[in-house]
Amino acid sequence: MDPLQLILARYFNIWNFACAIRDEETAVAAAKAWLLIPARPPRCPICRGNMSREPKLIYKLKYRLRCWRCAREGRPSIRSPLKNTFFERSHVSVLDTLRLMLHFLRKDKVSQAAVDVGVTKKKPQSKPITTLERCVRWQKPTIGNCSVGTRTSLR
Repeated sequence: MDPLQLILARYFNIWNFACAIRDEETAVAAAKAWLLIPARPPRCPICRGNMSREPKLIYKLKYRLRCWRCAREGRPSIRSPLKNTFFERSHVSVLDTLRLMLHFLRKDKVSQAAVDVGVTKKKPQSKPITTLERCVRWQKPTIGNCSVGTRTSLR
């Protein structure tokens, strides 16, 4: 399901979210579709020239922005693509941030959201299966025109 259509869907819930947004790449695409991350590179704040993408695997988006005109002239030329966005100083992945936002919209308890996303400092004795993990493990194979829900094992 297209991320933009997911939020506009009539029955937007945690199950649809977990099935549609499973990994970090899909979460980044959804954040770009929802305009939380700019889809195109911005202009350089110093010289107003176009900035180009430079691959950098340690970054959240796997690239950073560089202005080559400013770099040749000895001015600071590197900028994060998340600058001036919601994710700028976040130490949590984009996927986990979107999950936390979903829990906020659902008005869940903070402790439940922290356990589901895995950002709590408390260490459980045995790792419980979270609501989102149950959603991801739920599969709907189609037989003819009917969809039949089957569950895989939870452990």
